Amino acid sequence: GITSGKWGYQYYAWELKPDTSMVIELMPGYVDHFKFQYPWTAQSTISNGVWGKAEPIGAYILEDQINPEYDYANDLGSECMITGNGSSSPLGSDVDRGYTRLISPSMDLSKYNKPILNFQAWTVKRNLTNGSNAQGGHRVYLISATDTLLIDILVANLPNWENYTFLLDMSPLKNKSNVHIMFEAVE
Repeated sequence: GITSGKWGYQYYAWELKPDTSMVIELMPGYVDHFKFQYPWTAQSTISNGVWGKAEPIGAYILEDQINPEYDYANDLGSECMITGNGSSSPLGSDVDRGYTRLISPSMDLSKYNKPILNFQAWTVKRNLTNGSNAQGGHRVYLISATDTLLIDILVANLPNWENYTFLLDMSPLKNKSNVHIMFEAVE
């Protein structure tokens, strides 16, 4: 099949029959299944565990799965944004002693009163020496110019893909035409 998309618009996927042509009109909206190369950025105070786009490599502590082996099942492609994906060993590249932040490309949300943010996350944090819960957490922010709004602190130690949906209150933002979503993993 063929998939087309552009940042600021929803994806369109279809099967194209031989010797046919098609004009595609994309619907407005921000969707990213990490099939295309949209300009997400990572900021980190650490060298291991930095956010990156990749096909997940599963990692386990005994029978406990720490990192997923596969991308979320109901999206396009096999890649996702993930931390700690450099090794199948949970000690290989986890987030330690700092933070890593994943920042979306800019979004113009000035035409939306209460946009909906929906994403899937796999959130596990473990002290790898004794299996207990580690320090730190996973946070989601809405940022624009000098405004930073905490959307949520994600539940830790959910070793599977969880769906999150938030109705965003845009009223505190001074600039709604240059908005980013920021995901932060910290320990």
